[in-house]
Amino acid sequence: MLSGHVDRLVIDQTGLKGFYNFALEWTADDSDPAGTSLLQALQEQLGLKLETIKRTAPVVVIDHMEQKPTDN
Repeated sequence: MLSGHVDRLVIDQTGLKGFYNFALEWTADDSDPAGTSLLQALQEQLGLKLETIKRTAPVVVIDHMEQKPTDN
């Protein structure tokens, strides 16, 4: 879910298993300098830190498509 908010692929390397319920408070509007950013909220409220690393990721490339004819 974080990938959509940070415009990057986020890979879970915490080692935590299972599902957790938590409330995270942050300011989605970057124009508010007094607000808490998502990265700050993750670190301060949950103790999690996003780090940028280079890693290969699977990619699907579609180089050609054709419309399938219908029976009508």
